[in-house]
Amino acid sequence: MRSISSARRRTSGAFRCAAVVCLFASVAGAGSIEYPALGNVRLEEGTLEFWFTPTKELYPDIGESRYAGIFSLFSFAVEDHFSMGSGWGVRRDGAVFFVSMSAKGKPKALLPVPSRIKGWKKGEKHHVAFTWRGNVMKLYADGKQVSQRDQATSLTGPLADAKLIVGNRKGRSSHIIVHAFRSSSVARDEAMLAKAEPEQDIYTLLLDRFDKPDEFGEKVASTKAEQIGGFNGETGGTVRGKATFVEKPETGLAL
Repeated sequence: MRSISSARRRTSGAFRCAAVVCLFASVAGAGSIEYPALGNVRLEEGTLEFWFTPTKELYPDIGESRYAGIFSLFSFAVEDHFSMGSGWGVRRDGAVFFVSMSAKGKPKALLPVPSRIKGWKKGEKHHVAFTWRGNVMKLYADGKQVSQRDQATSLTGPLADAKLIVGNRKGRSSHIIVHAFRSSSVARDEAMLAKAEPEQDIYTLLLDRFDKPDEFGEKVASTKAEQIGGFNGETGGTVRGKATFVEKPETGLAL
């Protein structure tokens, strides 16, 4: 991944790994990165993209259990209007990568956008994107469309107090190393996502990258995004809980 000029994290209890190689297998991250939605998300149309590496076995035998959550990717909610969350889980009938959704007071207006993905492995980097244009919502994995849902409603509501969260919204371990995150003002299509890199273009609302080891220090509490709306003076996201910088299998923040 190409190095850029800004990526900085602060979190109480985090430690600096710039001078040593931290193996992902030994990382115990537990936290999330929180961004204001205002100025960084467009409800009429948009794309959320994540470059990340899972750090947990993706296809475990869950025995008699009905469901096991494997990793958390993001969550986003507008109070009294809608909520969504994304991750990977395993049911008795197999593994599923999903964006779960619901609309306040409308039980079937926003339904999950799930996908069965095969062949992914713990410790391997992936790129996923969730897009929407009106009520049409799509899910992409490594540049290929893997799911679509034509919903009964679209995303609406005031963004003033809304938060977009990368990782686990409850501060639990997300079981991912996040390398970069980008929010766009358009629903990017397969041609745009096929070989997408975490770089700015005319559609970028928010871009944050985590690939500069010399800029990660102790007690990191906030990030310095390469691009952000900053309507209230923000220069990046807020790290909740602990995040650990790692250099293997690729540089990023273990959440």
